Amino acid sequence: MIHRKLTYRNSSGKTLRYIYRGDGHEHEVIDIYHVASQSFAQDPIVRGADGLPVEINTDLLESELDSLADKNQRSDLRFAHYIISLPENEKLPTAQWEQVVRYYLAALGYDDLSKWTAALHNDTDNQHVHILACRVVNNPELGYRLISDSNDHDRGMAAMRDLERFFGLKVTPSPAETWGVDLGVAAYKGLQKRDASFVMDDSWITRIRTRLAHAVEQSRGSSFSSFLQNCRRNGVDPIIKMNPDGYPVGISYGFEGRYLSGSKIKSTRLTLPALTGQKYCSQQKRMMPTGRSSEGIRYDHVRDYPAAKLCADRTPTNKDFAELGQAPAPVVVSRKAQSGGLETGNRSVVKAEGVASRNIAGAPLSASFAMLSGKSGIDELVNLGNLYVDLALNAAHAKAMRRLRDFGGVGTDHS
Repeated sequence: MIHRKLTYRNSSGKTLRYIYRGDGHEHEVIDIYHVASQSFAQDPIVRGADGLPVEINTDLLESELDSLADKNQRSDLRFAHYIISLPENEKLPTAQWEQVVRYYLAALGYDDLSKWTAALHNDTDNQHVHILACRVVNNPELGYRLISDSNDHDRGMAAMRDLERFFGLKVTPSPAETWGVDLGVAAYKGLQKRDASFVMDDSWITRIRTRLAHAVEQSRGSSFSSFLQNCRRNGVDPIIKMNPDGYPVGISYGFEGRYLSGSKIKSTRLTLPALTGQKYCSQQKRMMPTGRSSEGIRYDHVRDYPAAKLCADRTPTNKDFAELGQAPAPVVVSRKAQSGGLETGNRSVVKAEGVASRNIAGAPLSASFAMLSGKSGIDELVNLGNLYVDLALNAAHAKAMRRLRDFGGVGTDHS
């Protein structure tokens, strides 16, 4: 299930005729059904005994929607046209489409006083609905301002994922979950703003993303050192930014003489937090779980510091990785840990191979856990962190499902 915002308009008439009568379509539109309207005017399609349309009159809808829009004379972007489309071979009945529309518009900021209408088109291989919504807030106390469209694409995508799970539809990967070459409007504007001298072309982005995708796939479930080495094996130079405490805090990539940060190549997959699910905590002076999903590449400071330091000092070769020595990792430990003691509660510390590892979320450390070696001890911490992440994601999903059931009064989760 995907969504798109087609265009803004100053009035409703042309779009109403487009979505209900097919005016302006490049092909004949005959299989159209009214889904719902939040307005006094309702279904503009009059049907005969055989169920076929005999008259389509959108005048009442147009008059009512434009009447609200006219209360705001400060903008000519008073109407938004949205489309929600299903993949081939998937269909929903009209009653469920109404739930989809109401949930989607609520996610975009439309409320019970907003005015909109929606029509279902069954004329293509992809069943889809058109929505025309008046963006003027129907409230004089708020000055009839426009509903904000800030971040509406991401909010709409989140709603799509909720609806797919609720109705048991095929889940469409979001851009953040793919290696697509499209930068998107926001990312492209960000590149222009931050690197005005850098000329970005899709072919370069495609080439470096393809190579980095291979490196990530080869390293998933493995170490950060392995990822750095796999980057090099795929022809990409990883460049690590280290902080004064000797921990990695940023990563960039070089390819064909160009260098760009992971956040600009693919912020959702190629930054340090996106790769490892970890981020440096200045208060704890160590890497901590972010609580977000990642590519499953884990950073262990004792194990991975030599490779990270190598990529911070210069552009490494494959031979450099093979010849990595046991460079000592600078470790910041508490005074209690330096004296060999163990604390309890939120400040529990286990001293293992020179590394101080505090427990996560205040969970007490068991005696067996305190005896773990450095590597396995840190892995245990990571596993515990992942457990909390899973619990948080499950809670968020349950909350979304409760919200969805509020629209239309459906009591059964079809996911």
